Amino acid sequence: MNLFRSKIDDEKSQSIALDLQQRAKSLLNDVEERYLHSLRQQDLATLFQAYPKLKKAMQLHEKKLAEFGQQFLDLCSTHGIEANMFYQGTRSIYPYFKRIAEGNIEKLEPNAYVTKITDEGKWTTNKTYLPLLESVSAQMLDIYKQMQAYIAQAHGNYLLKKEVLTHFFPYLVLMELEKVLDKIKAENELLHISDFNKIISSQIANESSPYIYERIGNRYHHFLLDEFQDTSAIQWSNLIPLIENALSENYYNLIVGDAKQSIYR
Repeated sequence: MNLFRSKIDDEKSQSIALDLQQRAKSLLNDVEERYLHSLRQQDLATLFQAYPKLKKAMQLHEKKLAEFGQQFLDLCSTHGIEANMFYQGTRSIYPYFKRIAEGNIEKLEPNAYVTKITDEGKWTTNKTYLPLLESVSAQMLDIYKQMQAYIAQAHGNYLLKKEVLTHFFPYLVLMELEKVLDKIKAENELLHISDFNKIISSQIANESSPYIYERIGNRYHHFLLDEFQDTSAIQWSNLIPLIENALSENYYNLIVGDAKQSIYR
């Protein structure tokens, strides 16, 4: 239900069937295993407690930016300054702050017209408006600089929180899907091919010279790894002991691949 609500809040399709199908593929994917491993260590109750805290922190950030935007608009209103008085009018500093005041913070990078004003002092091309704009230019610049400093300090953290919340409920659902998948495999005595690499990796993780590699290494001396661009990190870590052993005994090994064709790019 939380996943369903989050999709509505993000104005996305309410259908979750395709979402679940696509995310379930992650459970059979070597590349995402290291991330899933970390998720499995998390306590669901603790994660649920973190969600409203992250949400509130994001809302406070959005509110702070909106306040900067409103300060600029209020200053303009107090002195009877309108958008068309500025250099490049409706494409310049006034609409920039107006968007932010309205909560539109998708694009915080000021355009060239805004920086022409803030960096070069080109407030207007109309001499009639120049005295009025210059009389409050210091206050306007102060608001602008304060906001830019705040963005530099806090917006990266905001974007990280936003990314986490975007995937929050989908990945909680993913963990539940994994439990269902594990149950099906156990009941039917099944093992997916993707499980083999995980099993081998877990078996050799704490052994300097695993038995399986001693046996294979004594039998095979040369190794050819073809289509290497499609070798995942976990597969490569499983192969390293064999390659290292062969090289230590001066046997030749060959790796063939084309990075441009990699499925892991």
